[in-house]
Order: sequence, then C-alpha cells, then structure tokens
Amino acid sequence: MQFFGAEGVLHPPTTVPLSQAVDVSEQVSVSLRLAGGCLCQVLVDHKSILSKVLTTVDGRNLLSEAALKLAEANSTVEITMLLCSQEWQTSLQKTAAKYFSSLITEGRHITHISESFIRTLAMNVSQSIKSNQEISTNVFTKYEEGLSLFISDIIKDTLVDRKMKKAELLRHAQTAEALWRK
Repeated sequence: MQFFGAEGVLHPPTTVPLSQAVDVSEQVSVSLRLAGGCLCQVLVDHKSILSKVLTTVDGRNLLSEAALKLAEANSTVEITMLLCSQEWQTSLQKTAAKYFSSLITEGRHITHISESFIRTLAMNVSQSIKSNQEISTNVFTKYEEGLSLFISDIIKDTLVDRKMKKAELLRHAQTAEALWRK
C-alpha cells in the first residue's frame, strides 16, 4: 500500500503489514500509520470544504491550525488525537446539527410548496374540465339546433318541390285537356 503524505509526496508504508502484526496494540499502531498519510491527504485535499465546517464556537478555523500540526506530524498518534479532540467533535456536531436543521426546513418548504402546487393544479384541472364540458354542451346544442334547422329546411324544400311538381303536372294536364278539347 502507498499513500501521499501531508506534503504531497508518495510514501511507502514503513511498518510491518497488518497481517504480520503480533498483538492487538501492534495491529492498531500499524493501522494508524497506514491510515495517517491518507487522513492527512484527505484533510489537505478537502481543506476548502472542511475549513467551513471545522470552526470553534468563537469562530476560529480548526483546520488551518491543524494543517500546521499535520504537516509537521511524524506520528499518526498526533493526527488521531487531533481528529478525536473535543473541539473537532463539537464543531462537527454543531455543523451537522445546523445543516440537518436546514435540510429539514428545506424539506418542509418543498412539501408545502408541492402541496400548494398540487392543490392549485387540481383546481385548474377541475375548472378546465368544467369549462370544456360547458363548451362541449354548447357546441352540441348548437349542432343539434343547426341540424334540426337544416332538416326542417330540407323538408320544406322537399314539400315545395312536390307542390311545384304537382302544380306543374296539373298545369300540363290542364293545358293538355284544353288542347284536347279544341
């Protein structure tokens, strides 16, 4: 395994591999040494984000203070003690609580906005459906009225045509009879 140290240089592990460690304390020591370089690199790489999170109650930036110690730290015990310090724990808890509270508040806002939007949308859809039904009813009524007028006009025209044909036939018959009598 190889890790970058705090100064950005690749360092091979200088200890016995974990599987060859004899007792528990030696295994812990080996684990801490292996993780130390990685922890330093993570803290250095994410300094911009972590500096916003790791602040004391009075506003001091814990990471900038720790960066000097981490750069100088030869012992992973110092890194571990730094990470487990009460100031760091308090800062992380405070920040986590603040962001969790903010997350809950945002969730509530989104829920209220969504609920309001759904209600408004449902009312608009209901009004649109009613409006479309009224329009459909009006269109259908006008269609029926127009159709009945059209049918009555056709019937009238048909009756007029029949009367005209009948009158024409009668006139032809009278003309024919008058001609026949002469």
